[in-house]
Amino acid sequence: HLQHRQQPGAVAPAPQPAQAGGPVPRVAPVAVAPPPRVEPAPIPVPQPGPTLLGPASALAPGDMFDHARAAEAAFMTGDYTTCVTACTDAIRRALAFAGEGSLGQQAFLLRVDGADLLRLQGLATQQHLRVDDAAFSLYVMMQVFIRLNAVGLPNAE
Repeated sequence: HLQHRQQPGAVAPAPQPAQAGGPVPRVAPVAVAPPPRVEPAPIPVPQPGPTLLGPASALAPGDMFDHARAAEAAFMTGDYTTCVTACTDAIRRALAFAGEGSLGQQAFLLRVDGADLLRLQGLATQQHLRVDDAAFSLYVMMQVFIRLNAVGLPNAE
């Protein structure tokens, strides 16, 4: 009865899998197609050219067109200090069309918001300007252009 007993510490041999006498047929691997790759369709972006107008230059009276283009170009290149400076200069020149007087009087005659004008004058003295400061200066410049257009200034003389 002890003849099939294993000695302590001996490991029983692992059973060997049964192998057939012939070659094992190979199964063709199933080709798994990769999921379709979804790529967004490219959106055509118009290249800026000399014929495209920005919003400020579209509103600018003829005499102020170059100032508006300079301010927009500075904004687009990220030069916010130059943008604010160009807008401030353009606004001073545009308000001069309202006649003699101080900047505040000229702004009042054109119904330009005085608080906006004061804020813009404060921005012109700062050294480090942000994108929203430059955007605000463009807004005030466009406001002045709209007011000039509303009263028919500058006159075509």
